[in-house]
Amino acid sequence: MLMARRETRILWIAGLLALVAFCGALVYRSAERSGAFDLDTVRITGIRQADSAAVCEIVAPCFGEPLSSLDLDMLECRLEELPGVDSARLSLAWPTTLKITADLSTPVLVLSDGAGCTPVSAACEPLPSTFLSDTLPVVTLDGPSDSASVAEVIRWLASGTPSGWEGSLVLGDGGLSVRLDGGRSVILGGGDLQAKWEVYRAVKDCALLDGEWNEMDLRFGGQAVLRIRE
Repeated sequence: MLMARRETRILWIAGLLALVAFCGALVYRSAERSGAFDLDTVRITGIRQADSAAVCEIVAPCFGEPLSSLDLDMLECRLEELPGVDSARLSLAWPTTLKITADLSTPVLVLSDGAGCTPVSAACEPLPSTFLSDTLPVVTLDGPSDSASVAEVIRWLASGTPSGWEGSLVLGDGGLSVRLDGGRSVILGGGDLQAKWEVYRAVKDCALLDGEWNEMDLRFGGQAVLRIRE
């Protein structure tokens, strides 16, 4: 008898819960059809004012659509395709709000050639001109340079400003050169640029460098070759 009463009570509770769920679904569908859950607000963090127009272009068609119908994965992929956006995270804030959190790429250097200046991220991604800054090191392209050489320079500078930094950077057929004040030049070439720069720092105050040298070539296995030009 007790077992039968318990089973009856469970059935009543289950039926009541099913009825509540059914009624809740009806209320939700009715509210959804009336536009109560349509997107009308987008909150964006992490993006810059200069990039807001591109983000708005992607999100604008979603306004007026029910939150439940939004394809967040698709929107996230489209946002991450924008130049300068490393990642984007989307979430819903019921009843009518979409939240977007973006992480922007960090520019490492500026590549300069005859066509202009292009900021570049640590992932070798060309960034919009809005990322240009006077605080970024400028690498001047002097002649053809392959992508591997550019990537080496980016990896070197992505770790931070080299100790004892001075001069300007030029990338050409012979690899990377540092143009010092007074017309002198240090040719680092390629490979481990930081190790070669440390060689220059170690010998720059040596008595051997007191002469009228104007070029130090560090492309030869740890050796510092000095040249004097008339």
